[in-house]
Amino acid sequence: MKIKRLVLLYFLGRLFLPDQCLAQQKDWGVWLDAEANKKIKNTVLALTSEFYTKDKSVDIERISVGTRAAYSPTPYAKGELGYLLMNYNILKKSELRNRIFSSISFQYEIRKLEIACRERIQFTRKFDPETINRNSWDWRNQFKFKYEKKILGGMPLATVELFHPIGEKESPFLDEYRYSLGLNYPALLLYGMWIDTLQTDFFAMGITFELRL
Repeated sequence: MKIKRLVLLYFLGRLFLPDQCLAQQKDWGVWLDAEANKKIKNTVLALTSEFYTKDKSVDIERISVGTRAAYSPTPYAKGELGYLLMNYNILKKSELRNRIFSSISFQYEIRKLEIACRERIQFTRKFDPETINRNSWDWRNQFKFKYEKKILGGMPLATVELFHPIGEKESPFLDEYRYSLGLNYPALLLYGMWIDTLQTDFFAMGITFELRL
């Protein structure tokens, strides 16, 4: 219970920090994710899609399709490998990007509180050869707390994720922070996420659909 309260207080503190402590620009949008997956013993194969908006949900930020495979050797650990083809809307122009990612996750349950940690490495390559920083690497740390007691019919969860750019000398050690609160249902996740970057404070209203085959 103490961990749950600390996470909630930290998230609320980020939301209500004074304006001068936050990035100058503020924006919001809607994030829609959908996945169809098939479990075969300890392996999960999935097809994924994303539809994200920005500029107060007026413009499309990106549309993505991809695939991933996850393997769980034990109930407490999972490895994952995936690919995304992303179409970004940059200054009203389409920018295609390839992304390959891999991650390892660990989780443990203490009474009714499930605690998980995910370490993810991702490589992104932009199609346009004239684009600045065409290749980029990121290391992402995510911590997730899920309480196994229903509220409004769903399991409450909170996440904190940190982004560390790799090999970019002019970038800070951490250049993006994400904080979310949500309710997890059997085939649906509803959440709100606050994203703090160097340029923008962004709030996403998210819905994730899951179809298990």
